[in-house]
Amino acid sequence: MLNLEAMAYQTTMSFHQVNPAQYFAPHMLPRLYTELRVGSGRVIPTEFAPPHPNDTPQSLFPHCPKVTATDRVHRFIRLNHDNRSVEDEFLILTDGTCMDNGRPNARAGCSFVYNESASGYARFPLEYKGPTGQQHTLTNDRAQIRAVIAALRYRDWAMDGFSRLIIATDSEYVVDGITREVYDWIQYSWVTRAGEPIRNRDLWECLLGEVEMWEERGMSVQFWRVPRTSEMKADRHAKTAAFLDRHREFTDVAGISNVSI
Repeated sequence: MLNLEAMAYQTTMSFHQVNPAQYFAPHMLPRLYTELRVGSGRVIPTEFAPPHPNDTPQSLFPHCPKVTATDRVHRFIRLNHDNRSVEDEFLILTDGTCMDNGRPNARAGCSFVYNESASGYARFPLEYKGPTGQQHTLTNDRAQIRAVIAALRYRDWAMDGFSRLIIATDSEYVVDGITREVYDWIQYSWVTRAGEPIRNRDLWECLLGEVEMWEERGMSVQFWRVPRTSEMKADRHAKTAAFLDRHREFTDVAGISNVSI
């Protein structure tokens, strides 16, 4: 039997338009998608396994330039065993935080860092509404997932010539959820075995949709759980963002079109 409620949910999300008022400086040119996709589960990302247990984002993905067909970009680029860059893999650090987690007066922020320059990050307060237009309580878990979605939608990363993106986060909830638990969530129609709805389904399906879109463009996405000490810059930006004026609607964070950044 068809689940009409689920069908309505997916239709709503598939055609929901993002808020055109993006968080970006006046000199930045937006590079946006106009709609969001409900992920089908066709592409499930895997967990990144570093070659050695002591590897850190800083040791394995140092900040260095990559020569592209048109310019040179600076990213956190993978090094191989002889300290030469593996130029088709790069890393983004993401983080989300929430003060007074889950309470009516909660303040939540999201951020990601993609290079070491003064402009190599983005930060924004978590919106009150999710991608389906439904309002949600602000929580740390939602902020963590939302930060990853924003990083994936920020700019055309494939334009830089990379074929794999590693998302580094200190959130066990994000890494375990998107690489392992999501199989059961999809199999059981987004309810637990006890019949309870999976929390933050709207963001999980949005994240799956972004992973699918990048796969279609030739770039895979992996997730790496790292200690908080490895992403202190992203942590600081997320905490700052929690106190910025927030949009009520789900809002894209616009990247810039200059590939030399």
